Amino acid sequence: MIAPVRSSVERAPEDVDNPAVAVVYAHWREKAGDRWAPAWRDMDIMALPGPLIPYVVVCDVADGGEFIYRYWGRGHTEYHGVDFSYKPLSSMSREWVRKLLLDQYQHVLEARKPLVFETQYTGMERPLYSIRLPLSDDGENVTGIFGVAERRGVSEDLAKWLVENKEATR
Repeated sequence: MIAPVRSSVERAPEDVDNPAVAVVYAHWREKAGDRWAPAWRDMDIMALPGPLIPYVVVCDVADGGEFIYRYWGRGHTEYHGVDFSYKPLSSMSREWVRKLLLDQYQHVLEARKPLVFETQYTGMERPLYSIRLPLSDDGENVTGIFGVAERRGVSEDLAKWLVENKEATR
């Protein structure tokens, strides 16, 4: 497993009892309508509950398997110390974060359906729930991924762990 990740379980959104996951999934389904996935232009970040908006990410699927962030929420910027808007995932300096996100995005790209990742971090009781949902601007291919990380205090716990375990995060 990727340090400081203890485990990460992939689930269908319907199988997760989490209000943030439920509201984001309902929004995605509403915007998709009778299509298998909505286009980016259909999504309305501001329709989500205010506390979730800082933890939204949207990335475009680029040629060659690269993911480029179209939108990187303020909460992620505060946590990582960098705004990754318009930057590729491959430019992320923390290798364990880059690998974890790449794995999640690739799973959504291959599955062509929304997935929730329940990630347990070393030294923390509460898991982090990340919902990743495909977007399709052409109606055929996954052209982007819309995601929200539901943190409920995990950010503070993880930040503390990273400070205490600097060697494990390189």
